[in-house]
Amino acid sequence: MLVDAGRLDDADRWQLGTPPWLSRALEYVHDHFRRPLRIADVAAAVGVHP
Repeated sequence: MLVDAGRLDDADRWQLGTPPWLSRALEYVHDHFRRPLRIADVAAAVGVHP
């Protein structure tokens, strides 16, 4: 089941209730956790409005 979930594209994830940008935002937070994070910075990195 996890392999199948990994094969979903962004459109499929959105239909399942997970916004396509959410995984990118989580990755950004993980990559920048040592810096002060602002919602606006995360939103800009993933292309959404805060």
